[in-house]
Amino acid sequence: MMASNGDPVATTRAPTPVSYSIALQDLTVPQIHAELSRLSNSETRLRETNTELNKEEYRDEQFAVEAVSENEAVLQSYEWRREIIGYELRRRGLLSMPGVHEGQTPTGDVSSEESGEQGIEL
Repeated sequence: MMASNGDPVATTRAPTPVSYSIALQDLTVPQIHAELSRLSNSETRLRETNTELNKEEYRDEQFAVEAVSENEAVLQSYEWRREIIGYELRRRGLLSMPGVHEGQTPTGDVSSEESGEQGIEL
């Protein structure tokens, strides 16, 4: 699956587990590492946003409630994406990658333009 910007994983809508798994098969190990880093960075930004939106001053605002709910759904999709990435790495005979341990993602700096993720960030 190739997005119009050439990103083999990013799409205009959230991928399904099957389409994500298929797309990962075409990626090199460094590209998979970059995807893990992107997921980690996006997850951090969404969690920070949710923390802000859950503060007393926003707690009763409808936009904040909706944004937190949408962000939680995106964060759940990151969980199955990491599971699928782990499966793909095991399929290739790779037990781990530098900086990646089962259930964790590496850290790295990926710009928000590369993210292509949905969710509402501040």
